[in-house]
Order: sequence, then structure tokens, then C-alpha cells
Amino acid sequence: MGSGEEICLAAPEDDAALRDLYSRSALSGSLEIIYKREPSFFHALGVMGDESRVMVVRQDDRIIATGTITFFKALVRGEPLTIGYLHSLRVDSAYRHNVYLAQGFEKVHELAAAQGIPFYLA
Repeated sequence: MGSGEEICLAAPEDDAALRDLYSRSALSGSLEIIYKREPSFFHALGVMGDESRVMVVRQDDRIIATGTITFFKALVRGEPLTIGYLHSLRVDSAYRHNVYLAQGFEKVHELAAAQGIPFYLA
């Protein structure tokens, strides 16, 4: 990363900036699709699982990328475990084709390990 970027957890006050990034992140092709998280980015995460952590890449106080890891209970080989699901990756179009995804995966791995999560799905 350059000197002006940092990867950190998003805070509730980032809600508007995250919703803005989502509204500008259309999936292009013969049909354009936009996934939105209105009226609240964080409230919409409640349907994904038990608990979520939203990681963001900030450049000069602007969110340029995000990804979410949601934790939920599942049976793995008959044993109840809490596992993680990595989803909702978005990168501002001006910053695509960069190293942020790989660096974000490293941070997610650190977060999952710190919480004792044995593995996560993507």
C-alpha cells in the first residue's frame, strides 16, 4: 500500500460512506446490477449471521474499499463451530486492479485467528 492508505475496522459513523461506495459499485456486463444497503449499511448485516466485522481501506480519510466477515454457527463434522463468511467486497473503480484485495484477505485472516475462528468461507 502507499503511504496514505490504511486497513482498519469500519465504525458506525462510516455508514454513509459505505452506502455511497456500494451505490457506485455496479456489476457491469450486458445487465448492470447494484447491490445497496439502504437505509443503513450496518443494520442490513443483521440478516447475514450472528456478528459481522466490516474492514475498510481508507486513503486520506476516504473509504476506497471494503469487505465483511460474518461469523455464524455451523455443524462441521457433526460438531458445532463458529466459522466466518467473507463477503461484500467492494473497491472504488479508480482503485481496482491493485493489491487491496490480497492485503484485505491477510487482515481478515488475522481477525479470524484472533477470534479463534478455525476457517472461513468466501
